[in-house]
Amino acid sequence: MRSRQLLLYVIVASLAVAVPMTGPASAVTPDVHWHPTFGAAQARAAESGKPILVFGYSPDDRHCRTLITSILTQPDVVRELGKFELFAANADDPALKQFCATFGIGVVDQTDTWITQFPVLPIFLFLEGNAHEYFRHYGYTPTRRGSQRSRDLAIAGAAFALRLEKIGRLIGGLRQIATEPTATAYAEVGHILIELEHFDDARPHLQKAVQLDPTNETGAFADAYLDLIILDIAEDPARALQQLDDFATRYAESDRLLEVRYYRGVCLLALEKYKEARTVLCTFETNDRTAPEFDSPWTPLALGLLQQLDNLKLGL
Repeated sequence: MRSRQLLLYVIVASLAVAVPMTGPASAVTPDVHWHPTFGAAQARAAESGKPILVFGYSPDDRHCRTLITSILTQPDVVRELGKFELFAANADDPALKQFCATFGIGVVDQTDTWITQFPVLPIFLFLEGNAHEYFRHYGYTPTRRGSQRSRDLAIAGAAFALRLEKIGRLIGGLRQIATEPTATAYAEVGHILIELEHFDDARPHLQKAVQLDPTNETGAFADAYLDLIILDIAEDPARALQQLDDFATRYAESDRLLEVRYYRGVCLLALEKYKEARTVLCTFETNDRTAPEFDSPWTPLALGLLQQLDNLKLGL
């Protein structure tokens, strides 16, 4: 296993443009306020200080319909939506054609006439009141095989709400960097970008945190150092393994040592040292409720890798 999930596969476009006024758009869900125009969302954002969330959708797209009817109405999602000024942009509305073209909502660059391309919807844009773009997110966490069971919808809603919460914290960190940059803010932004799988965007923020806190006075150096190690696992797992051991020695009191142990297992798997990987991953198995491994978020990941080793009969 090469841990190739650390490779970049999302490119974020950044926009800071003048935006044309748009026609009215109806609220797509109850329980939260959707502004009738983007201009209204901008005006309210200037008063509230909240960022703007633009939801790009098509009424005829089944994924958009599921999102609107089953996910955006989940209580956890409603709570997170309340942290933004909201505007819904129907990509099929002629009155919003200019707006959607400006922000790349439902737009397809058809360069090959032999291939039918479709716009990627739904899309969420996270903007400052002046239309500066912080982040964009495509799609949502789907239910299991399109299930409409309440439990599956609640799980999907909770996952989507968690992503919105992370993006909200990302915006808060980016705002701080713009006004009062600190090593801690850079480290936090870099870490969140890794969690959001925007790996190349994360790297310069982590490098800046290391630069601003060379003696680890604020703890930013250690956190950023570990995240930079993790980013490089796919390219050089042997070197990353050495750096993880170095981290564990230098920061023996860190609260991220279980994370370090998990990624040691990942490195060993990438190096095809299956017995050693199994030895590391097995340490997460415990029935002791007082053990740190018992409720660690890294335990199910480690046990999942261990199960894959068992299924492939590797390292036995």
